[in-house]
Amino acid sequence: MKSDIGVQIAADYLKHVLNCREVKVNVKAGADGAAIDAMGVSGRKIYLCVVAVHLNGIMRGSGGVLVKRFNKIAKFVSAYYPKKKPVYMFWAPVAKGGRGGCLAELDGAVCALKNGGINLELLVNRSFAERLRALKAVASAKTFEIKSPVMALFQIESRANNAA
Repeated sequence: MKSDIGVQIAADYLKHVLNCREVKVNVKAGADGAAIDAMGVSGRKIYLCVVAVHLNGIMRGSGGVLVKRFNKIAKFVSAYYPKKKPVYMFWAPVAKGGRGGCLAELDGAVCALKNGGINLELLVNRSFAERLRALKAVASAKTFEIKSPVMALFQIESRANNAA
């Protein structure tokens, strides 16, 4: 299945930065489950990513949707990967605060999930940008062509900047 750019970024981070041996995208979490946008396994950990790339910011109302989605994902993981330690991540490049923003709503979702035993890591705004910088660093250090379009773009950018 084709994945979007945000899902590819998360999958590349799992593979190239966290060194996950097995990375899958667009995984259906059981019959009634929500989709896991990117999933990676590294040792005893399983990384479970939901990605929302909206350039003008994610929408209000996302918090409740995330709680339901990650609760379904947690049930899937406990059923199919009981020996793995789950690491839950929500990726979004833009999440606005203040009036009309959703950062407080996302924080509420994190608290609601934590009360249910799910520790959700928010990779939004600066945290998202930090992950991009980590990917760029990996891409620029590689001497062979990486097949991922995202990583290939970062390699081209690195080479072009160094050639100038």
